Amino acid sequence: MTTSDWIQGGILFLALLALVFQQGRQLMQIGKAERRTANKLKVFFLCQETARTEDEIIHHFKGMTPGQRIDETEIRKTIYEMLSDQTLRFRSNGTFKARRNKALDEETDS
Repeated sequence: MTTSDWIQGGILFLALLALVFQQGRQLMQIGKAERRTANKLKVFFLCQETARTEDEIIHHFKGMTPGQRIDETEIRKTIYEMLSDQTLRFRSNGTFKARRNKALDEETDS
């Protein structure tokens, strides 16, 4: 094998490593997005009937999985995303309540 063959083989090996690394990062990001979506559903159902504070929401997550470490920052990010897409409302007494939209009558749509 010549020197150019070794260089080409090394470059191909580095390209393969970069591809594997990139795919691994994408899988981690997809997993994080799926967890955040699952957390959004949990928070939405938790705040549907009664308004809850941020501490009550985090405490509920800790109670759901005792023994596992809960990422409070991730839960706060979930709450922030829900506030920004308006599926969760912040009330004047410092609690969060799930937004409820009533269906419109077909007669009032036109």
